[in-house]
Amino acid sequence: MIRSAPQAEDIRGSVAHWLAEALKEETVYYFAISESGKLVGQVLLHDIDPKNKSSLVAYHLFDPANRGRGIGTEMLKLLQRFVSEETSIEKLFIITSRDNLASQGIAQKCGFIYVGASREDPIEGMVFEWRKT
Repeated sequence: MIRSAPQAEDIRGSVAHWLAEALKEETVYYFAISESGKLVGQVLLHDIDPKNKSSLVAYHLFDPANRGRGIGTEMLKLLQRFVSEETSIEKLFIITSRDNLASQGIAQKCGFIYVGASREDPIEGMVFEWRKT
């Protein structure tokens, strides 16, 4: 079903990648997001580190028309609630690019704090962190 959902060209590769990872890895918590019965996005935990009680987060809205409507923020808030209530994870990290202002905004609206450049891409990559209270 997710594979058949309309997807914007700029996220198609990421959507396919994370769906495949979720199907083969038990350490990926994958959630498909729907609105009025229509698939609109995905949000997931990946690269979970049990020792450090941390995880990376990824999220995508499939259709650009749904961007800017608060759906991404609500997706991330639901994921944070899941983490707080159902897991032992204490820290979440989001890595985004400097030019992805929408993703940065979602992270900040959900209480994530900018903590520095990413190791993988120190020029363009930005890391945001959230800690469970």
